[in-house]
Amino acid sequence: MKHCKRLLAMVLALGLFSACGAAPASSAPASSAAASAEAAEATDTPNATAAAVEPSAQEALSAELSEAKPEENVVQREECELPLYDGESFTYWTVLQGMDEPNDSFLFWNQLADATGVTMEFVNAPEETAMEKYNLMMATGDCTDVIYERGLTTGTSSSCPYNGGYAKAIADGVYMDLTDAIEENCPNYWSILQENPGVYRDLALDDGTLYCFAAIMDEPYGPNQGAWVRTDMMKQAGMEEIPTTETGWLELWRAMKSADVVQQPTRASNLGDLYPNIAEAYGTTASSNFLIDLESGSVFYDMTSDMYRDYLEYFRQVYSEGIVDPDFYSVSETSMADIDGGLIATYECVLGAANMMTTTKGIEMAAAPAVHLSDYAAAQPKLINYEDWNSRITTGTWCCVSANTEKLDVILDWFNFTYSDYGIQVCNYGFDEGVSYEVLSDGSLQLLPEMLDRDENMVVGRMQYTMEEGPTYEIAKIELPVSSDFIRDSYNTWGDFDKDAAIYSTLPAGVSLSEQENATVSNVMGDIETYVSTVTMQWMTCASELNDETWNEYVTYIEDSGIDDAIAAYQAAYDRYLTK
Repeated sequence: MKHCKRLLAMVLALGLFSACGAAPASSAPASSAAASAEAAEATDTPNATAAAVEPSAQEALSAELSEAKPEENVVQREECELPLYDGESFTYWTVLQGMDEPNDSFLFWNQLADATGVTMEFVNAPEETAMEKYNLMMATGDCTDVIYERGLTTGTSSSCPYNGGYAKAIADGVYMDLTDAIEENCPNYWSILQENPGVYRDLALDDGTLYCFAAIMDEPYGPNQGAWVRTDMMKQAGMEEIPTTETGWLELWRAMKSADVVQQPTRASNLGDLYPNIAEAYGTTASSNFLIDLESGSVFYDMTSDMYRDYLEYFRQVYSEGIVDPDFYSVSETSMADIDGGLIATYECVLGAANMMTTTKGIEMAAAPAVHLSDYAAAQPKLINYEDWNSRITTGTWCCVSANTEKLDVILDWFNFTYSDYGIQVCNYGFDEGVSYEVLSDGSLQLLPEMLDRDENMVVGRMQYTMEEGPTYEIAKIELPVSSDFIRDSYNTWGDFDKDAAIYSTLPAGVSLSEQENATVSNVMGDIETYVSTVTMQWMTCASELNDETWNEYVTYIEDSGIDDAIAAYQAAYDRYLTK
């Protein structure tokens, strides 16, 4: 589900060191849309600042999320009489990388259609052209009944691909306001939102409006990706311990080069994938993001922070010593052949790909722990990712409904089934006992080991027998392959640090800009992001000097371009989120 979807998007283009994060915490939201709307109205001012938020708001947010237990979140739902209909259907937009629409090789969707009497008519967009086709669909109004947003490049409204955000998409008559429809006609989904206020806060707009059906996990999953190390190469270089600090990694890479094990130990397909584990240790995403200082609740722009400058200095050192492929910025794909041939010794990967690499390539690997700075007391990154640690939804993995659909009743009934007890069971475990799952002595279900195996095309196992492309109530740990100790160990290694000691965080997915705020951010960030990309590339490749003078010129340009207005917009949105 969430993590296998991400896997499909990344397995063919593995970069380096994609990190595992954690996130800020959230204050208890209102228990109803009305209460949420009142809270939003009370704080909806363009000039709201962190000082306007009581310190207890963030503390309450953290406490709420850390104390939640999966068993407390599971609610009793209504069962649905099957079939729901006799031969109904609706159109469903999705992005399936490297695959055609589900067909006979995807037995689950056929079984689901047989059980419900509702056929999903998939409109599949290849990832390379997905955003272009999405924009055309939005512009013409010729939309599918349901738009599943996975795989789309997000827009300026934090998570929404629609230019202007979800509120504008509703106001423009593109997406449907689902608030009343869900409460009145989708009781299973509504009950989950009501009994899980943190989920409601992450999904609802500031005024309480609901606009989507989401893939909701029973608990935050934690990091599902991170660094794997070629331990066979490490030993050849005379190194026994996997580094846990930025200086340790530099020593390892130098040892590899000195021992002539590999000349360029690292490689990535794009700037964003270069050493994010190490970047997060410094407290930066090394990308054009707005982050939160967790102590003060203040929003800041990542690319003008002192942490980012420190990371740039580190990267320049790595680049100047020839440790990274000098053509990293032009690499379109990091292939399995590169890994097998020894070009790279550390790289980004996700749960699920390990079986393929370890069993077919015959190389020795191990998961690398989270990186922390050698002079930083806490043994974990300074920056954590909200989505991995505190959120039970994943940005982009939700379904919006076209305002022009003529199939609303069918759609609501279909989703109501996927959130029913039986619907949740079949979406997570499949329809057939003994084929996709077994019943244990205590009555619980467990996927068969073969459901977790995947070939190079990633079209087997769970993808064939369970719902991997659509919202339901997900069992987060179900995807940890019982057939692979290596993957389980990787997951545990990546998540083995104290997230509560972090001092910075990415923004929660539920932070939504108003239409005016969105316009402000869009107006400001276009020029800034182009400038940042150009200048930082010159710095990273040592093509220009990075010193106090050039850094101050860089920051001044960004400030003069209106970055404070964009920060204020996100600050106001985040403050509203805390009281939603």
